[in-house]
Amino acid sequence: MASINSVAQRYGSLCLAGIADALEQLLSQAEAHESSYLQFAESLVLHEQQQRNGKRIEQNRKRAGFPLHKSLEEFDYRFQTTISKRDDCMDAGGRATQEQLPRSTACSTSALSTTATTSSSSARPASARPIWPSASV
Repeated sequence: MASINSVAQRYGSLCLAGIADALEQLLSQAEAHESSYLQFAESLVLHEQQQRNGKRIEQNRKRAGFPLHKSLEEFDYRFQTTISKRDDCMDAGGRATQEQLPRSTACSTSALSTTATTSSSSARPASARPIWPSASV
């Protein structure tokens, strides 16, 4: 019978590092929940996808070289009065959704895109301009 370490090494050799690192934990969860083979296989794949997605986002954030990490959850809507907080029009990834809302309150993605394209960078207030020097000056 194979040991957990040898199976984890095989997952690692297949470039499935997320599964290899958490195999023991995933096995104990599957045993505790009495998961079927299919449910266990799905949990392995989901875990690997989540690990890769998280790693990709973190690598992209590092490559971008942003001076600070900011998220929409941290944004103070009281300070910037021209922006309204519309949580009901955004999904978890920050994308506008229409299928979750009634027709009368649905966000118009075309309105969102035209608003974004009609505003020019010179029309932004000084506080909204980037604080780091740009190469195109």
